[in-house]
Amino acid sequence: MNGINRDPFGAWTRKKCVFWALLLVALGVLDQGELFQSFRIRQLRLIDFFQEWASARNWRAGEPVYRDQRETLPLYLGVTVDPNNQLVIRYNAHPPSSVLLGLPLCGLSLAEAFLVWNLLSLLALAASIWLLVRELQLVFSPWALLPLGCLLFMCNPLRQQINQGQLNGLLLLLLTATWVAERNERYAWAGVFLAVATAFKLFPGFLFFLFALRRRWSLLLAGTLTLGAITALTLLILGWEPYRDYVQLVMPQMTRYRDWWLNASAFGFWAKLLDGSSGHVEPLSYRSPAFWLFAVLTVALLLRVLYVVQWYEETREDRDLTYALAIPAMLLMCPLTWDHSLLLMLLPLTLWWVRLPSEGPLRVTFIFLAAMLCLNPKYLWDALIGAEDRGVVAAPWQTVLLLSLWFYVLVGLFILGVRMALLEKVRRALEPVLPPPQE
Repeated sequence: MNGINRDPFGAWTRKKCVFWALLLVALGVLDQGELFQSFRIRQLRLIDFFQEWASARNWRAGEPVYRDQRETLPLYLGVTVDPNNQLVIRYNAHPPSSVLLGLPLCGLSLAEAFLVWNLLSLLALAASIWLLVRELQLVFSPWALLPLGCLLFMCNPLRQQINQGQLNGLLLLLLTATWVAERNERYAWAGVFLAVATAFKLFPGFLFFLFALRRRWSLLLAGTLTLGAITALTLLILGWEPYRDYVQLVMPQMTRYRDWWLNASAFGFWAKLLDGSSGHVEPLSYRSPAFWLFAVLTVALLLRVLYVVQWYEETREDRDLTYALAIPAMLLMCPLTWDHSLLLMLLPLTLWWVRLPSEGPLRVTFIFLAAMLCLNPKYLWDALIGAEDRGVVAAPWQTVLLLSLWFYVLVGLFILGVRMALLEKVRRALEPVLPPPQE
C-alpha cells in the first residue's frame, strides 16, 4: 500500500501539466461561463433552496412553515403554477430544523439569498478539502489545482448542488469534521457534528450505527444531546406545528418520488422495477409487495457487510476505510438519493484514492467509477429514452440498462471499498512474513 504523505496525482511531468492546462482551458471555453452564472438565479423558478427560503418567509409572515408551495410560488415569486404539474413539490421536503438555515436569509430576495447560500456552500466545500488535505498530510504540486479546476466544470453532483442551492456542501463539511474528530479521539465533537448534519437532513443519522458498533458511547451521548438541543431550539422558534405537518404532510408525499429516474438508491432501483406508482416508469409489477422484500434484503445485506468490515478494525487506517465504506452504504439505503447528493462521495473517494495501488486493475476500476459518478445522466437519458419531465415513461429494460447506471456505480464503489478494506488487512497479515524491501 502506498503511503499517505504523497502527491495523490503522481509525478508532474511537463506533458501532464500541458495536458491538464489545455483541458481546463477547453472546458472553460465550452462552458461559456455557465458555471459562474449558475451561482445566480437567471429565471425565477422552483429550486431546492426555495424550500428553506419560502418556509422561513412563511414563518416570518405567521403562515404555516410547510405551506403548499403551489401557493407560495405565486405569492413570493409571481410564478404561475399548474396544479397538475408533478414536478412541483407541494411541501418543503426537508425537516423542520433545516428551516433555521433560511431564517437569516429570508429578508433578502430569492436571487440574493441564493447567491449568498451558494457562496457559503462553496466555502464549505473548500473547508472540507482543506480538512482532508491537512488530516491526511497530503503533499502535492500546485499543478494539482488544474485537475481540480477541471472537476469544477465536469462534476455533475457539484453543478447540481450549485444549480439547486442544496445542502450538500454543508453536509459534506459536517461529515468530514465528524471523521476528523473521531479519528483524533475527540468523540464528543464528532457526535456534535454528526447530530447537526442529521438535524438538517435525516439520512446522515445512519452513521450513528457505525459508531454504535465501535462503542463510541461518548459520541452517541453528545450526538443525542446535540440533536435534542437543536430540536428544542427549533420548537422554541418555529413551534410544534412544523413537526406535526412534517409527519402528516411531508413524509407521505415523499413516497411518490421513489421511482423517479434520478433516484440512485436501492429503494429507487427496486421501486422502478416493482412499484412504478408515480407513472414515470413501467415496472415489471405494479405496487408489488416484493418491492419491500427486496429493498429490506438489500439494506440488511449492506448492514451485514459493514458490520463484518467494522468487526476486524485494528488501526486508524482500518477505521478510515470503514467510514469511507459507510458513505455509499448510507446513500444506497436512503429512500431518495438524487444526483446532487453524490457530492458527499468526495470524502470516501479521497480516502480510497490515497491508498490505491499506484497501478493495476483496482486503480483503473476506481478511476472509471469515479468518472461515471461525475457525469450527468440526463444527457444520456434524453438522447436514448426521452425527457422525463415531458411525460416519457421508461420501459423495464431501459430501467435496467440506463436508469440504474448510477445505482450500479454506487454499488461498484461499495464493493471497491470492501476490497480496499480487505486488501489492507491482507497486507498487514503478510507484513511479518514478507522480505524487507531491497535498498
